[in-house]
Amino acid sequence: MGGYRAAVVFVVLAVSLAPASAGAADRPRPARYVDGTITTWDSRDGATRWTATPDDGRYLEVAAVGRSIVVAQSGKCDDDGLIGSRPVGLDARTGKVRWRAARPSYVQTPDTGSGIVVTVPDYKRLAGLSAKTGKREWSLDGVLMGSNARTIFVNADASTVQARDRTSGQLRWSFELPARAGPGFDIKLVASNERLTVLASGGFLGSFGGAEGGSTPFGPTTLVTVESESGRELHRTVVADPELGFSAGVLNGDVLALINGREINGIDLVSGQIAWRYPAPPPSSNYRGELSSGLLGTVAILSSTQTRTTVALDTKTGTPIWSRPLRRVGTGPATSTVVLAPLQTFTVEPLEGIDIATGTTRWTRTLRSTYAVPTPSLSQPGFIPMSVSCGTP
Repeated sequence: MGGYRAAVVFVVLAVSLAPASAGAADRPRPARYVDGTITTWDSRDGATRWTATPDDGRYLEVAAVGRSIVVAQSGKCDDDGLIGSRPVGLDARTGKVRWRAARPSYVQTPDTGSGIVVTVPDYKRLAGLSAKTGKREWSLDGVLMGSNARTIFVNADASTVQARDRTSGQLRWSFELPARAGPGFDIKLVASNERLTVLASGGFLGSFGGAEGGSTPFGPTTLVTVESESGRELHRTVVADPELGFSAGVLNGDVLALINGREINGIDLVSGQIAWRYPAPPPSSNYRGELSSGLLGTVAILSSTQTRTTVALDTKTGTPIWSRPLRRVGTGPATSTVVLAPLQTFTVEPLEGIDIATGTTRWTRTLRSTYAVPTPSLSQPGFIPMSVSCGTP
């Protein structure tokens, strides 16, 4: 287990960032969470590091996290959410504002890979902002499907996936998938790293309205593995019932861990063969559990409200590392820590910092006001930014 402790963890629904400067722990802690305030915690002990309160009467929500910059959305809060929202760059060490975007837009990438955050300024329009300055570096038409550190993947039309350089927005390659055909059919980016990218094409979204109470898709799904640099297809793998609505795959090198029907499959992306199997929780309507990523994908965290357990799996072998009763769902990562939050989205219940190698509790922290679970993120080690979502009671 000791080998896991040194790695970076990132788990669905939370974010973390680089260590603060010396003396950060000595800053005064807020007595309560104020609307629009972002507060960062040390992932090792749950202590407050810094808070950022809007200085322009607007509302802040965490949107993307990098090693030196935290990007937040800043806007007026009303019943419809954030109005006139613009990205704001905060210093990751101090929380001070470094820049404010000139135009309203919404951040789409949860990290600052290659120094760029991708935003949506208009319908079906994308723009790349410098994480350092907030300056617009490029803009193009399309819908963002996902990203890795160097590449963004854009749905240009019903069946075309474009891979574009994240720094310049320039086209690197494009790939044609079968066009949408019938209810529940769609295309999706399942997972990507700098070596391999997995695309899905099929009826998996039929699980939102399929047979048997919505738990069965309309048809099988084809997973297409391509080289991330060139777009060259390596192989195709047909899976009967993948969970791609609530949860995505966890990519560890050449192995993709994916919920498929009543089991979790570890798919070898070089050969296209299933390398290991692990029982998945039974479906409840169209929800079967969430598979999220820890320790750069070497560990998959399975949280299921059906079995009420949280299990950590070695994604190379499918071997369980630890299991514990589900009191909370996995919401965040940090170095050697999985942050677990209560099942409710808005809550005043305690959060726990869970050691990723053993499953034991490292710290517990009780909030003094309601908070919202942050957006999913590729994270940096050390810190967990939390923000009270617009509309939080």
